[in-house]
Amino acid sequence: MKLEGTTDIFPLRELIEMVTYSTVTGALNLYGGSTSGSIYFRDGRMVHVSCGSLTGLDALTEMFIQHGAHFTFVSHSFCEEETVWGDSYFLMNSAEQLAARWHSVRAVVPSLDLVPRLTKPREQLQRRLLPAETMLIQLIDGTANLRAISERLQWSLIDVCEVTAELVQAGVIELDGTGSAGSSSSHGSNTQTHNRPGLFDRVVSVTAAGA
Repeated sequence: MKLEGTTDIFPLRELIEMVTYSTVTGALNLYGGSTSGSIYFRDGRMVHVSCGSLTGLDALTEMFIQHGAHFTFVSHSFCEEETVWGDSYFLMNSAEQLAARWHSVRAVVPSLDLVPRLTKPREQLQRRLLPAETMLIQLIDGTANLRAISERLQWSLIDVCEVTAELVQAGVIELDGTGSAGSSSSHGSNTQTHNRPGLFDRVVSVTAAGA
């Protein structure tokens, strides 16, 4: 069985709920812009998520950021790899919250490939910075991009980008580079939705109508 449509009509959260409550095995594939992603289910349980070079919760977060993506669900599509574990609602809530955080910083920090540079001498800037900001600017050398700084600090990428956005807006640093901008759209809903009977039928109905 193969179903398809767009997340404008069937939001990603509803699609995940549909598969979870139906306890089916298969792959939910999203195609949005230049990035594609897949969520694999085993008896209705999410087991693996990939989106571009991302996997696990990071990949699921990226899929929640995408807006108006085309989707297909292909039943009996198996994947041995496991990158997510636990309750689907917890995973969805976590991904939606992270997506909202990314949405708030991507207008200022559109790419992890950008290289931060100090606007003034380091000693002069440190006098008015918070501890986390001080830790970050210590690693700014004019060559390391944000992804590399995240690895050196052992911080999550979103934490690095949030602190970076604060520093950019305060005029402490500027970003150089030609990294590609990420999508700034986000579903932004953290409200847990319960079983909504008939969604599977709605998808089938829309798919059949477009056949």
